Amino acid sequence: RRLRFWLPSNQPEPELDIPESQLPAENIYPERQLSQQEEDEFFDELEDFVRSEREAEQERNWEAYNELGFEQARRRNQLAGPFINMGRWNTSGGDWGFRYQIALDDDEDDIDLRGDEGLFEGNLCIADTDTEEDALPIEVRIHRVKNQQIKISPENYSNPSESEVFSTLRDDNTTLWFYHLLNPVPYERRIDAIRQVKKNQRKKSILTGQRPVECSVNKYNPVEPGVVLNGHQRVALVWAKGANDAVCIHGPPGTGKTRTLTAYALVAVACGQRVLMTAHSNQAVDNLLVGESTIEAPEENTLHAFAQ
Repeated sequence: RRLRFWLPSNQPEPELDIPESQLPAENIYPERQLSQQEEDEFFDELEDFVRSEREAEQERNWEAYNELGFEQARRRNQLAGPFINMGRWNTSGGDWGFRYQIALDDDEDDIDLRGDEGLFEGNLCIADTDTEEDALPIEVRIHRVKNQQIKISPENYSNPSESEVFSTLRDDNTTLWFYHLLNPVPYERRIDAIRQVKKNQRKKSILTGQRPVECSVNKYNPVEPGVVLNGHQRVALVWAKGANDAVCIHGPPGTGKTRTLTAYALVAVACGQRVLMTAHSNQAVDNLLVGESTIEAPEENTLHAFAQ
């Protein structure tokens, strides 16, 4: 196609079948720039939002456990345990904690505390018992998971010598069960990602209005995705392919956003790029990758079908 610019020909050059008025400008300028103070507040608010989501999930799980109660949660197999006391230990930060070991039945040789019981280092859990204890249930943090033992420490208790919680957990007759409360890792990663973006001048300058969003559309290079698209979807695809920084494709359910993203993934790969698909839920990614496909019958126009 490049040679045709230099060789005589009576045929018209290939062009996009989209009016220039619908194509993005080379530079899309921000409405305003944030001041340094506004910039700091912007990123602080993002971090606060992630923390508020974490607190909300924690509160929801507490409410769910309180509604269920110990016996109902155990009948539904939502409790990990039982665990018996194996003694005290001190954390590296000077906090106090305890070691607990799962009590195996006679017919059980081994249990994977991570895979079978869902206990992971760093997670927060609700610790409870099947006896009447005024100090329980409480919130605990799992510090270590190894073999059949875990190390835990109660959250928000600073004076163990005067604590009823300490006495209860130290008692050899106390048998604990654990209910999943929170995995903090996703929230910690999101806060870390926000801080990394703040350090990245190119990304930060886009979010804070310090520079325009840049686009480069070659109207002599038509996009051929291999997926049937309507006019709006083709415009969205051209914008996505031409975006050097970011683009937002939006629309009500059923307007073909997933189909457009499928087409964009195919075009990007055809151009030698690598594509990472993420979404707020696993189901959304599944819809994009496989739709209603089975191994034997891939759904038409899904990435799974094109891969096959």
